[in-house]
Amino acid sequence: MCQNTALMQEGEILTFDKEKELEIFKEQYEKLLEKSNADVTLLELVASINSLETRIKELIEIKLVEVKKEYLKQLENLKNIKDSKVICPQCKQEIQNKETAQKLEITYKNKIKLLLEKIETMKNDAKEMIVLRKQKINQYNLLQTPEVKNIEGQKQILKLKIDSLQKEKNEIMLNNKEVESKQKLIKEAKNMLEILYKANIEMKENLEKNKQKLEIADRLKREIIKEQLKSVKQYLNHVTIELSHLNEATGEIKDAYIVKYDGIEYKNLSKSYKMRADFEISNLISKATEINSPMIDDAESITEINTNVSKQILVSIVVSKNEVEVLYDYDKVLEKIKESIDKQIANSTRFVLSNAA
Repeated sequence: MCQNTALMQEGEILTFDKEKELEIFKEQYEKLLEKSNADVTLLELVASINSLETRIKELIEIKLVEVKKEYLKQLENLKNIKDSKVICPQCKQEIQNKETAQKLEITYKNKIKLLLEKIETMKNDAKEMIVLRKQKINQYNLLQTPEVKNIEGQKQILKLKIDSLQKEKNEIMLNNKEVESKQKLIKEAKNMLEILYKANIEMKENLEKNKQKLEIADRLKREIIKEQLKSVKQYLNHVTIELSHLNEATGEIKDAYIVKYDGIEYKNLSKSYKMRADFEISNLISKATEINSPMIDDAESITEINTNVSKQILVSIVVSKNEVEVLYDYDKVLEKIKESIDKQIANSTRFVLSNAA
């Protein structure tokens, strides 16, 4: 918006250089008015006479005719009331009540009286306007001398010149006001553009500074993560943990927690390998917190357990033909499994011999 305003055409300040000429015409016109020694001009008289003629015609031929029609109508109504058989002028029904007929008669008489007064007033007004029109015509005829005609002609010429110059002056004044207004708007728009330009440069500088700060922060973050990973790696064997992720599109480092086992992401591992990864992470947490928490469930999925760790290992194994019990020695667990297998073989042998018999 500021750019559009700043590019506007200001326009040109114009000068009215006919002020002296206009003043001379006005002085000449004033002198002619004094010389004519008349209260009104011929043009004003003509306009007044024409106006009176129009008003007289309207009063006599239109308004007075309408009032006379109404007057004749009310006379007819009054005549009907006085007849032996009274008919209501509105509903056209016979009026049986004499009192009602009398009231209607009084009403019509009052209306007729008011209409007569109105007609008389209108006639008087028409007479007064006719007299005034005659006076105006006489006054006009008295002014119809060669000297007066000459003065009136000069006055008309001067009046046209004065009006033309005054119109030109007013147009120039209006143009100059518009130009000054545009100049003000353009100046304000240019000042605002300068302020916005400086603000834009300042914002770009701040953005660049913030970008540098973010880059420094990212580098610091990378170093911190590297140090963290150094301390973590000593507790892990096959497992690796990535605590950050690089967004290749933006180059921004995002916080992350990606667990891998021998380079394969945790979510893509089989059940047994997930358990192996869990054991290593559990061991890491135990070392970091110095709390030997147990690792339980699904241990049967693992064929080999690293027992050289400082933590409790609870192994739940289903052994057929054996009651539920808690054993603290893994060798005893193996003995129970062997007994279970022997029992299953014995039962299977008896079943085969029985079928053979």
